[in-house]
Amino acid sequence: MVYLDMNVWVSITRGCAQGDERWTALRSALEETVSRGQVVVPLSVAHYLELWHRRDQRSREQVGAVMRDVSGYATIPSPYAVRRREVRALIAHLADGFSPLLSMNALVGHGAVHAFDSPHGRFRFVESLASRDGVVREGPAVPAPDNWNALDRSGPRWEWLQLVGTQLILESEGVERSPEHRYGTQHVQDELQLRERLVADPEVRDRLWDLLVTDELNSLLDEISEVCNEMDIDPRGFFFSGILGRTPPESVHAFVAGLPSAFAWAALRYWKHRDLTHPWEQHDWTDISALSVAVPYCDVVITERRWAHMIKATRLAERHRTKVGHGIAALESLLLTLS
Repeated sequence: MVYLDMNVWVSITRGCAQGDERWTALRSALEETVSRGQVVVPLSVAHYLELWHRRDQRSREQVGAVMRDVSGYATIPSPYAVRRREVRALIAHLADGFSPLLSMNALVGHGAVHAFDSPHGRFRFVESLASRDGVVREGPAVPAPDNWNALDRSGPRWEWLQLVGTQLILESEGVERSPEHRYGTQHVQDELQLRERLVADPEVRDRLWDLLVTDELNSLLDEISEVCNEMDIDPRGFFFSGILGRTPPESVHAFVAGLPSAFAWAALRYWKHRDLTHPWEQHDWTDISALSVAVPYCDVVITERRWAHMIKATRLAERHRTKVGHGIAALESLLLTLS
């Protein structure tokens, strides 16, 4: 399983368009290893979201064509779907000691429906859009249009539409092409507020890891309660019985550590906040959400230099035995080992 960050897909596309022999050979080698069944190069929700941010239709089609030809529309689910699966697998494992934890192979699927964990793929239908400044929230969900079910949602044209879109759709009134990034503004504000607390209060700096782990657990309480209700298990037992740790705080840490993507999310946030001079930006949340799944479950992750450094610094790469690199040299090295 090889995860390529968006910047890598763009670099491949640009290099091939410019006739760069290294990038052209690399693209051909990737397609060949995929066709031989040696490698899976999945797309993530982040790829779908970021591609639609490219306003030029031709540019989206060029990058999308490379993604299509290399990935074959193999996909991994959204981080939220993965974490729900992790919770279910961990609770079952703790309850009987035999149930397997979530595996890499269990995550791989096909197309946008799998990536977004929705029968509509990337599309969501709402009563009204949020305002661009985030002051007015998005309206409630509404049913899909009457003619929606008449669409063929199983073939390559559907997958191409999900990945690349059309200029007509993207410029239509009432269509928001980047809702995740607008929601991300609130996430950035939350991170900046945390950053202010870290600067002002040494105690918060000392307890940062505890705070982030608690954030992860709080975000999963609904899923934990739902799964425990289904299995007729008291969820408090995991945190007060000593099964995970001597004390409730130790048990909370152990529970989150048993959820690979949740732990990775907390670890990347932690290291991002360690450098108080490094600003939080809007797209960081999308990057972390994608990497929180890619690093634990993929064998190889090729990303931006700063994220590659951070993944190694957090020891996530060592924890999951994931090879992490950046740039064309890292990809060439990978392909050399497969040849």
